[in-house]
Amino acid sequence: MNILTKITSSKRTRKYLWSIFGRPRRVDLNGVIIDLDCKAISDRVARSMYLQLYERAETGVVLRTLEQGDRVLELGAGIGYMSTLCARKIGSEYVNAVEANPAMEAEIRRTYALNGVSPNLEMCVLGDADGEATFHVEDNYSSSSVHDRGGRPVTVRQRSFSGLLAELRPTYLICDIEGAEVPLLLNTPLDGVRKVCIEIHPHVIGDAACSQLVHKLLAEGFACNWDRSGGRVYYFYRNPPGPGVAN
Repeated sequence: MNILTKITSSKRTRKYLWSIFGRPRRVDLNGVIIDLDCKAISDRVARSMYLQLYERAETGVVLRTLEQGDRVLELGAGIGYMSTLCARKIGSEYVNAVEANPAMEAEIRRTYALNGVSPNLEMCVLGDADGEATFHVEDNYSSSSVHDRGGRPVTVRQRSFSGLLAELRPTYLICDIEGAEVPLLLNTPLDGVRKVCIEIHPHVIGDAACSQLVHKLLAEGFACNWDRSGGRVYYFYRNPPGPGVAN
């Protein structure tokens, strides 16, 4: 272990010990303030926030690749952290977020308010057409999904993904939707999108389905940046830009 690693590890240990005994109710994640007085934030998620490990892979990708001129569409807003991070970097008017879990709307908007940002938030599931869908709500918000994994089923509004893409014309897609990424992205051309940061979930949908998704992105002209990818989080990009995007 080198000296820098030791120092980093020591700082994380001190921060973690402080969190156990001090139990601060707000945490600063890369400049984003999160209020932990939320029933949906489990002790495990809170610990990852105290240790600065929460969404670390996605954060690393976005901080390195998000640029002025990008227009973000985040699928799976969660607690509102990632869309807030993006809004702080490029401006709220260029950030859109979608979240299916109706219980999270107030928490997301609280995160936005705490950080003085106002991305456009839409509460719905995305699919192949407008209508309604069943969403399964877990105690741990990050595990809630359209896939039935034992959560409480609720009926939510569904929006056409292709229609939303045509309306918002995003250039940067951020996706973490607990296995729903494969049927959603397989069936929809990503016209205009130049960058994709996606977490895939083989433990939910299997290796074959995840491989299909990667093949589809490659077939659309995306390349995977392996240096910026890690774990289950992958970063894809394409040059020249896709249809409808200026060079």
